[in-house]
Amino acid sequence: MAVCSHVASDGTSMTTSHNPAVPPDVILELHNLRYTHCMRLENASTFIRRSLVPDGYEPYPLKRDTPETLLDKLRLVMATFVCHHSNQELLQQGVDLTKHLYVPEVDPHTEEEWRDQGDHNHIFRRIAQHIHCGDHVNLNYEAFDNLLKDRNAGLTHSTGWQA
Repeated sequence: MAVCSHVASDGTSMTTSHNPAVPPDVILELHNLRYTHCMRLENASTFIRRSLVPDGYEPYPLKRDTPETLLDKLRLVMATFVCHHSNQELLQQGVDLTKHLYVPEVDPHTEEEWRDQGDHNHIFRRIAQHIHCGDHVNLNYEAFDNLLKDRNAGLTHSTGWQA
């Protein structure tokens, strides 16, 4: 994370960022965790990283079945902020990616967002819904329909989706 610490003219420690994607309040939070709460950088980066996912969830590791290093954690935090920043810049230019990014399912009874970390087929269900509405004129509907009907594709009964 493009963050460094130095001493201000009054002798206090300062944490700064050289990347505009990192919000100033996150830099301040990192500074407070490190110098007010005397937290190691690895623990502070873990804390910030956990704040970037919904309550009750743990962030996915960079590499499966491999303990994360401090550098891995910092890379993921930085990547998250750069991605959000890039999306905001594109939105200001009129490019809206929200229809193409992950959107949690909404429970039809409670109307609350439902997130399932193991929901790897979410994007396929979104695509299927989009296709059923006829939004993609260049798509081979027959091939896609065959995929939806294929029990081995993981898009039917076991995932709660039925074509």
